[in-house]
Amino acid sequence: METFEQRLKRYTSENDLEIFGWLTIYLQNAYLRELRLAKENQIYHCAYLITHSIIQMISENMFGLTGKDGTKFYLESFVDEGAADEKFSLITDEIHDARNVMAHQGYSSLQHRVEYFANDIAEGWKQEAGTVYINPDIYAEQFENAFNHGTHVQKYRQQTDEIRIIRKYKYIRQWLRLDKMNLIAQEIKKLETYTNIQDIRNQESVVQQMIYNAYGIT
Repeated sequence: METFEQRLKRYTSENDLEIFGWLTIYLQNAYLRELRLAKENQIYHCAYLITHSIIQMISENMFGLTGKDGTKFYLESFVDEGAADEKFSLITDEIHDARNVMAHQGYSSLQHRVEYFANDIAEGWKQEAGTVYINPDIYAEQFENAFNHGTHVQKYRQQTDEIRIIRKYKYIRQWLRLDKMNLIAQEIKKLETYTNIQDIRNQESVVQQMIYNAYGIT
């Protein structure tokens, strides 16, 4: 197993896919395995909570989107399939708010107009008589498909080098658990002020050296 210092050096010295490529593999090996078990055993609260965790991790860390914006982006980019009832982004509000109820409240008036556990319908989701019905089995199956095709990394690669460097160091700051007043965190924040790739590369060198000095990496 890597030491803390070895992993930090790898994260800082190699390209961003050392972080985000392995992040998607980790999610596939760990979280997707648990999602399959939750679906097979009809543990649907767990299924929704696991998918929400994956959504927020990937949307925020790889694409810079949080909250409901991150949920909509993720569903459109990685879960939606062909037919209208397979486009779960059309019910982003219901899926996103369902997680908030499950994680923070337990009960909500939302449960009187959304049925989250409708595994007996043929569609992925449908709206009928003012109620939205969601089939968690189909939702989980489509959710898994993107991982099987490596879609996350393919889309991530479409971003510019400038954006990818910023994403990399934001993740490292989070991984190191640095607060905003930390000097390294402040230098990482400066990356966002540059638009020219050479300026960003120069600032990256500053950040790398500060990290190496702070954590005794050679």
